[in-house]
Amino acid sequence: MEVSEKEISVEDEAEDKNVFKDCSKIAFYRRQKQQLSKKSTTYQALLDSVTTGKDSTRFQMINEATKVPLLAEVFGIEGNIFRLKITEETPLKPRYEVPDVLTSKPSTVRLISCSGDTGSLILANGKGDLRCHITANPFKVDLMCKEEVVMSINSLGQLYFEHLQTPLKQRTTREKEENASIDTSQENQEDLGLWEEKFAEFVDVKVNGKIETSVVLKQIFPKWLNISIQRSLE
Repeated sequence: MEVSEKEISVEDEAEDKNVFKDCSKIAFYRRQKQQLSKKSTTYQALLDSVTTGKDSTRFQMINEATKVPLLAEVFGIEGNIFRLKITEETPLKPRYEVPDVLTSKPSTVRLISCSGDTGSLILANGKGDLRCHITANPFKVDLMCKEEVVMSINSLGQLYFEHLQTPLKQRTTREKEENASIDTSQENQEDLGLWEEKFAEFVDVKVNGKIETSVVLKQIFPKWLNISIQRSLE
């Protein structure tokens, strides 16, 4: 005679979704969405500041709205590779860079400046058909193979670089007076999480005295797919 086995019913416990963050509750994401809903922010490359060294070509950039100077570097790397790096020219603290991503330091090649139109700069490594075409205003970078664009950076004008700032309470009276309109705007936009971020009973204070910053940069590969890069940096 068979003995019937006891049936066991297992039911997943219902999770309270309110204890988890979604994108709309992440401060830097909300700021980026708000920025992208506005007219595109204009960045300009200052081509009169171009310097070419052994490892890279450098030039200054500026956001016409914030007037914060940025530093752009273009590296030529063995294997017909170009690398673009953008950071603040004089940051309040060094930007964090992930170490040991590569097993060894890539071999660089000196870039050659070719003749271009007024308001543009063309860089080549002299070892292949790839060229880096930099447009000054508005800032745009096209990676070209012969006469065809294979990748375009910031062609839609959606570059948005949040610079490091000191908290309002640490600014001098003079700075507060000069930036009264900016400070008032920031104080009235606590939801953007510039200086403090709240979620449920948790409070995330920017303990290092700087705002959490993020960078948005859109790259387009014609005839292929589009890739949006959104990265949060501390």
